[in-house]
Amino acid sequence: MFLLEDDYKAQLKEQALDALTGYNNHVRMDVEIKAQAEMESYLRERYDVVAIFSAAGNDRNPLIKMFMVDIAVYHLFCAIAPRNIPQIRLDRYNAAIKWLDMVRKGQISPVLPALQAINSTVNNSIFGSNTANGYSW
Repeated sequence: MFLLEDDYKAQLKEQALDALTGYNNHVRMDVEIKAQAEMESYLRERYDVVAIFSAAGNDRNPLIKMFMVDIAVYHLFCAIAPRNIPQIRLDRYNAAIKWLDMVRKGQISPVLPALQAINSTVNNSIFGSNTANGYSW
């Protein structure tokens, strides 16, 4: 898994995380998988998501960690009380999605491994047509 339980401590008390997950690590891991998939959907066109999310320890990008925690915690709250999500969780989730959208559009360029071009055979075909005739019948 990309996230560690300690990654949540900067944004959420351990007791709150335990209450959200029901003391069940499988719930936390399931939400993290969904958060990662959500992030990958924004990043995959420009960045190597396999390299990003297979990084470990201090090699993990701190912004990716922070925003992944924000997304995961938001989804944990959605599972428990979808109509009573704390405003801070909504704000942080929306900020994460806004950042991911800006990255996707190329408005922000974080230090992430770029997607490598796939070597393929180049097709040197030229397309076109003859000049149109001005005949009118």
